[in-house]
Amino acid sequence: MKNIIKKYLSATLCALLLCAFPLTLTACGDNPAPSTPSVTPSLTPSASPSVSPSVPTAPKPVIEITLADGRKMTAELYPDIAPQTVARVLALVDQNLYDGVIFHRVIEDFMIQTGGFIPSAQGLLQLSAPSLYGEFYFNGFANDLLHEPGVLSMARTNAYNGASTQFFICTAVCPHLDGYYAAFGKLTDAESLEVAMDISRVTTDAKYVFASDVPQEDIVIQSIRRK
Repeated sequence: MKNIIKKYLSATLCALLLCAFPLTLTACGDNPAPSTPSVTPSLTPSASPSVSPSVPTAPKPVIEITLADGRKMTAELYPDIAPQTVARVLALVDQNLYDGVIFHRVIEDFMIQTGGFIPSAQGLLQLSAPSLYGEFYFNGFANDLLHEPGVLSMARTNAYNGASTQFFICTAVCPHLDGYYAAFGKLTDAESLEVAMDISRVTTDAKYVFASDVPQEDIVIQSIRRK
């Protein structure tokens, strides 16, 4: 009788262990350490475990901003830093919705802002889109891209989730923006940065009433396209 009880307990314990072990593997696999390569156990005897190959990094999207006067700026975007922001900008780019917008806010030694208004015979037409989640530190999102010359970042209302279509390009180091605005890209070369710097130096006034830092002569974006 004792032998029967021992066998029953042993079988029961083995069954419990077999049920518990896969659950432990699943829990560990849901949150692997980022610096540890993924190891797949072999189902057949092997001298060493098989290691899955590393996944190549996806290329960063690149856009080209062409002005009506022919000048160009090239920027790369960082979906790994601000995925929703990059997705929104590329969606607008792919629909050609930035064609004809102006740089409507220009401040030397700070930034140049665009993506909001298109001049027309009826006045300024305003682009609009649903509000976008603000991908920056003080909105609970890890974004370590600093606001320095050439960096692209989303403009927004006073609301943290108030971005829509407008973005700006920094022409100076702006630490007071870090953590408060969703930086998402950067100009790729010195020539592009020089174009941005030239725009930041133009004469401005209250041409369209709503701001005192509008360029006196419209600086029009002819197109923004993927490269």
